[in-house]
Amino acid sequence: MKRNLILASVASSLLLLSACKEGSDSGISDAFLTEGTTVLATVNDQPITKQAVDTVKSEFAKRSRQPMNIPDERWTDELVNREVLYQEAKKKGLYNNPDIRTKLALSARSILSDAYVQDYMKDTQVSDAEIQTEYDTYAAKMKSPEFKARHILLKDEKAAKAVIAKLNKGADFSELAKKESTGPSGPKGGELGWFVPQQMVPAFSEAVAKLKDGEYTAEPVKTRFGYHVIIRDESREKQPPSLDKMRDSISTMIKQKKLQEHIKQLRDTSKVVINKPEVAPAPAQSPAAADQAAKAVKPATSQAEAVTKKAVEKATATQ
Repeated sequence: MKRNLILASVASSLLLLSACKEGSDSGISDAFLTEGTTVLATVNDQPITKQAVDTVKSEFAKRSRQPMNIPDERWTDELVNREVLYQEAKKKGLYNNPDIRTKLALSARSILSDAYVQDYMKDTQVSDAEIQTEYDTYAAKMKSPEFKARHILLKDEKAAKAVIAKLNKGADFSELAKKESTGPSGPKGGELGWFVPQQMVPAFSEAVAKLKDGEYTAEPVKTRFGYHVIIRDESREKQPPSLDKMRDSISTMIKQKKLQEHIKQLRDTSKVVINKPEVAPAPAQSPAAADQAAKAVKPATSQAEAVTKKAVEKATATQ
């Protein structure tokens, strides 16, 4: 079903190419008619050419990203259906509908602007020096400490301190995690694997960062999940992917930046006028209405002040 929808969508897009010329009576394949053109079908003398079918197949492949096992006859049949509908729409005068004409014009501009972007990206050159500079910037941001740790999660501080006391007496961390931890990693001995600080809640990451490899926390670490006893097993600096692995993606990113700069230059050298809608002034209030509004605001303000005062008093009392 999805494949059929994509096929129909692509065929419709091709029809737009033939319909976008204002007042045009051309069919779906007129743009492809040259000497030696292979005509696969006709609809009321309008040809469906092999070039049209090849174009639809190419667009379908881009959109579906799936292997194509559709025979040419199926493509031709779909284009015939679309041409029949296109001709009927013209007979009904639908082309003269302002909304449809606007959509056709917008579609034509979209197709041509996309083609221009593809052409620009293809012709834009990116030097090795540009790629290296961009990679160095990316690599500097990517480098960060990475830790391998285990933890024992407990519901209250007393239980966490009891676990630390057992560790101080030589108990095995993994065995304690299996017996005592309430977290999902407990059965695995509290194993968390490798992680960067941003993957954990701040209190947890900060506690791990302060430890040395092989050390465990001397005091329980409180988070919204409960109380943790943490041991840091290993640490290392996370390395970004190699330049060779990132070369293509970095090149594309640089081309995108150049495209944005190019669009800005085109705008700067074009006469662009953006008309902002005028905002109608608010109607003037009568003195009586203004006085009534002020009375309505005052109780609400007083109530907010009272709530704020209570909140401050409560916070102060708990300190």
